Order: sequence, then C-alpha cells, then structure tokens
Amino acid sequence: MTKSDSKTTEDGMVEIGEISSAWGIVPQEVKTVKDNVWRIKAVDGEYALKRSGLSPAKLQFIAEAQNHLTHCGFQYFSHPLFCGGAPFLEREDGIYTLYEWVAGDRCDFDHLGHLRAAAETLARFHLVSRLPSVVKIKSHKKPELRWVRRISTRIEDMERYAVVASEHAEGFFEKMYLAFYGPMMKKASDSRRLLLSSEYPRLEEEARKVGSFIHYDVAARNFIIQDGKAYLIDFDYCARDLPLVDLMRLMKRSLKYGNNAENKLKVIIEGYGRIYPMSKEQWEVLHALLLFPQKYWRLAQRYFQNDPHRDNDFFKKRIRTAVAELEREDQWIKIFRRYTGLEVAR
Repeated sequence: MTKSDSKTTEDGMVEIGEISSAWGIVPQEVKTVKDNVWRIKAVDGEYALKRSGLSPAKLQFIAEAQNHLTHCGFQYFSHPLFCGGAPFLEREDGIYTLYEWVAGDRCDFDHLGHLRAAAETLARFHLVSRLPSVVKIKSHKKPELRWVRRISTRIEDMERYAVVASEHAEGFFEKMYLAFYGPMMKKASDSRRLLLSSEYPRLEEEARKVGSFIHYDVAARNFIIQDGKAYLIDFDYCARDLPLVDLMRLMKRSLKYGNNAENKLKVIIEGYGRIYPMSKEQWEVLHALLLFPQKYWRLAQRYFQNDPHRDNDFFKKRIRTAVAELEREDQWIKIFRRYTGLEVAR
C-alpha cells in the first residue's frame, strides 16, 4: 500500500465489486489510489481499475498497441484485461479499464539504477513498437513534419504573447516574459532550424511506414521498479510518433533540477543505446527537439490564453522556476552534445 492508497468505503466497495464482476473479479479488498483509480485485491491476484476519460476509439487504439507488445514478447508493462472481448467496460457512469497490478517501487529518477532501468525498458519498448505489423493500428494523428509544424505554431504563440506582454508591461509576469524573450526565442528558432536541416523528415517517414508508436508520458510515476527492472504503466497518452520523443521527455523530466546531470545523461545514453543503437542523425534530431524552451512557452500559454482567473502569485513563482530550469537545461544540453559527439553550427 502506497502513501496515497486509502481504504474504500463500504458503499464504494459494493460499486467496485459490481464493476469488477464484469471481468469475473471478486474483490477481497479495495483501496483508492486516486479519484478514478482503485487497487483491487482478489483471490487470483491484484488489479488496477480505472474510470477513464478517454474515448472508446482511443482505448481501442491503446489496447491494440498493447496486444502488439505482448505478441512481440515485450513484458515490461501492465497488461490489460478484456471484458467480453472488449478492452473496456462502458457504463452509464463512465468507461472502465482493468489492468494487472504491477507491484514494486515507484521509479526515482535521482536513483541512477532506476534511471538506467527506465532507459533500458524504453529502448526495449521502442524496438518492439516499430515492427511492421503496427501499421494496422489506426491513429487519428497525421505525421508529416508534425514537430516542425508544432514548433512553428509555438514560435508564433511566443511572438503573440510578447505583443500582449508589451501592452501590459507593468505586470511582473509580463516583465519576466519580456526579459527572457530574446534568448528563449533564439532557442526556439534554433530548434526549428536544426530540425529542418536534420534527417527528421526521413526518420519521421520511416516511423510512419512501420507504424511506430510511443508511450509519450514517460514520467517517473509511470515506471514501476521490480527486481531491478522498470515496468511501464498508464498508456493513456500512447500515440504515433518518433521514439526520440519519448527519449526527449525522459531526459527533460529526469534532468529538470540539473543535479548529477553528467552521470544521469551517461546512464540514459548508455542504457538506451546498448539496446537501441542510435545513429548520429538520430542524436541530431533529438538535440533539435531538446532545444525548444517548452516550459517557457507552456507557462506563457497558460497565463495569456488558458487561465482567465489566474493566480498571479502562482505565476510569479512558476516563471522564476521555469527560467531557472531552462538555464540548467542549457548546461546539460552541452554535456549531451559532448557525450553524443555532436558538432553544432551556431
């Protein structure tokens, strides 16, 4: 039982029992992990029941991707259970999925052994998730230079936010945004420029042809460490894309505080590359993706677009944190270039 687990009430136990009975599961004990996730202990094992916010089409895509992983012998993930031939149960109160519970410790990216295990599992996952049979899996997302288009759109956002900030220059957030706008725009522009001059179009087309799909949400919470191996859980954001996108996210999330950066990068690059060898062209594309100042853009988007009732104190703190994180990012990206042997024209 983790610190976040709590006993489910008697009424809740009855409801969970009714839902899980569709899979033939009779709960002996139910613990609430989150508002929409329950840990079920039954005679034949433990399970994770989730009330999903995803559409049936998306859940079907995830199930087909996971079935493909199983068929190819990839075992380091939480396996879904089917209900009457379907990967989910649809009720009036929502859509539910059931997975085998993966026992173990939550991954700690500051633990080099955990981080290596996560990188190795990600590499094994990417080897399997790019097999030709995956082209049968339908996706609603069309590639075609997706990351070039995405970064271009975000650069336009940043330019628009600068205009708005200039009109309200007395605000603290606006002042901070404008103070760092120049270097952040350079990072964003360099990201797009290097991506366009790299082998990204070819790599994306190759990924499209083999039906490549990724996990996409490679946060520490989505790796469970068991007997020295890392298991992936929660495929809700699974989508078609380049494996490099998962690797980018693993690096950004594990290195956000900048501590022990050299050793962490060494562990990720060696652990991943030992199983999934990377070419110089792939490292160049990954470098271009790493350069984009995601935190700066995302925070500005929330401030200027998505949060009309914003808490200004919250955003003051977050803009300082984001800038500090991106400054640390500049330092470990230099280490990344050294480890991968990249010579980058500036």
